[in-house]
Amino acid sequence: MKKKLLVMGILLVFVLSAASLAYAFPGYGPGKGQALKDLNLTDEQIKKITDIRTQYFDKMLFLRNEMAKLNFELRNLYLQNNPDQKLIDDKIAKINELKDKMLSLKQEEFEKIKGVLTAQQLSKLQNQQGLPGGIRGKAGKGFGVKGFGRGFCPLY
Repeated sequence: MKKKLLVMGILLVFVLSAASLAYAFPGYGPGKGQALKDLNLTDEQIKKITDIRTQYFDKMLFLRNEMAKLNFELRNLYLQNNPDQKLIDDKIAKINELKDKMLSLKQEEFEKIKGVLTAQQLSKLQNQQGLPGGIRGKAGKGFGVKGFGRGFCPLY
């Protein structure tokens, strides 16, 4: 009986150690920018992609600022002694609307960037390890997962 407990205890320590190591090294596949470096882009392609990214960055900057403002206002509504649920629901609806706009812009940007790539480069991007469909650069928050955290765009 004692031998079984000892073996179970050692096994438990091993499993917890392995889990902590896995958690300590998140993210597989190419990191920021590595996905594009592996595609052997021409100078012309790099310039086009940079122009597309700059164009969409400017659009997203406005939306991010609006999102921050709405989140600040929502937090202030929650802090009130008697928060008005209607106002809170309206803020949440506006925030969700902005999230939808941001997602649409990211999809537009990705589609335009895909238009710059050759079929071979696009295939290579989609087949890279850790990139389901070539959508994200690192494991963690990504396309279709909570919000717009690190790793959302395949090219940043």
